[in-house]
Amino acid sequence: MPALKVSNTSVRILGFVCVVAMISGCSDDSEPAGNDRVAPDTGPLDVATGDVEQDAEAVSDVVDENEDTAEGSTPDAVIDAGPRTYAGCFADTLGRFEQVPDYDQYGPVIGSHCLGTNHQDIVNVQKVVFFGDSVTVGTPPSFEEEYYRTILSNRLRERFGESLVVESFARFGARTDDLLLPSDEQLVRAFPEPEELRTLVVMTIGGNDLYRWIEMFNDGASRDEISAKVDESIAQMRDAIEWLVEPGRFTNGVYVLFANTYEFTDGTGDTLVCEIAPSIGLTEPWPQGQEFVIRYNEAFLEIAVDTQTDMIFLQEEFCGHGFNAANPDAPCYRGPDTEVWFDFTCIHPNPAGHARMAEMFEALIAE
Repeated sequence: MPALKVSNTSVRILGFVCVVAMISGCSDDSEPAGNDRVAPDTGPLDVATGDVEQDAEAVSDVVDENEDTAEGSTPDAVIDAGPRTYAGCFADTLGRFEQVPDYDQYGPVIGSHCLGTNHQDIVNVQKVVFFGDSVTVGTPPSFEEEYYRTILSNRLRERFGESLVVESFARFGARTDDLLLPSDEQLVRAFPEPEELRTLVVMTIGGNDLYRWIEMFNDGASRDEISAKVDESIAQMRDAIEWLVEPGRFTNGVYVLFANTYEFTDGTGDTLVCEIAPSIGLTEPWPQGQEFVIRYNEAFLEIAVDTQTDMIFLQEEFCGHGFNAANPDAPCYRGPDTEVWFDFTCIHPNPAGHARMAEMFEALIAE
């Protein structure tokens, strides 16, 4: 979850970051024409085919193809050739949840790495622009060279050349309404006119929206009121991605990568498992929020399919690396001594988490 608004105040997380600081002491050379993104030849995935059971409600019965996948590793070696499915990639984990996302209903093309979708053939990038929230900005106690944005930028220069232009418009506390609306207009400020360089967009967004819903729950909002805010955020995300891929906006093409929304409770909804949770307004558990997280992330995946952009499975990869990592009763428990990927602020990646995020985005770019 990215940086969050402090409960009962209009001040966004920039102030919280200052408080935290005090507490801590502190390729293919093909050329797609115009704005087109080149998709693999496999086309949309037929969810009725493949080597595993497709029904998300029966994921516990999925064949055992993925049982030997090493924790935190890319599962290339244990997945047979052919179409991947979300249910197949995460069979070991999904069966332990009462509710699971049904991504496969949208027919995504899943990468062989099972770290996200594979709708774009990303080649000959000339410019990289980062958007979103504090996860992308980077926060202490991690150092700048440890931020996923820094790691990924360095690797992209190695891949596409030292002349690669790198910019960031991400900011602390950003929500989906900050992408296009006057509150921040991140996308509009970055691209006020058609962009001539072939551009790769990388984004983390949505965690502050999730925090707003937790805040609403703590303040006594009804399920319908929270649901309406979820729908509003989904619409804003769709508007932003559709704006980016609108024909003519990037005269030599654009690729778009974004993350779904993670949380630090390892699927339990127990927000108090993080020691300083009460100081940032997380005053009681919200297990009912799982419904909204699933719906939100399903909508992000649907947007990726509809716009032929790509999404990394950040929630799925980080689940089990939160503050319930040592709890064998947590739905995505990965075993003893599993590394935590969040820092003491509850909501930001630590250096290990940032490193894994960089690997995930890079995997989607490389395939």
